[in-house]
Amino acid sequence: MNLLDCQSDPGPLTRAHAQLAWRLHRFCDRDTCRVRRRARAALDDFVARITSSGSK
Repeated sequence: MNLLDCQSDPGPLTRAHAQLAWRLHRFCDRDTCRVRRRARAALDDFVARITSSGSK
């Protein structure tokens, strides 16, 4: 997993890795930075899981 290269897809991320990747790439272009997109998707997924498990 390479979190420093915007052009490489880091693959599935843990919550900790997603948070780190987001901090490192938050100012990158959302259309071209693969790490930023993967981190955002992972964080959105974690929030969705927490939200849906809290409503049961």
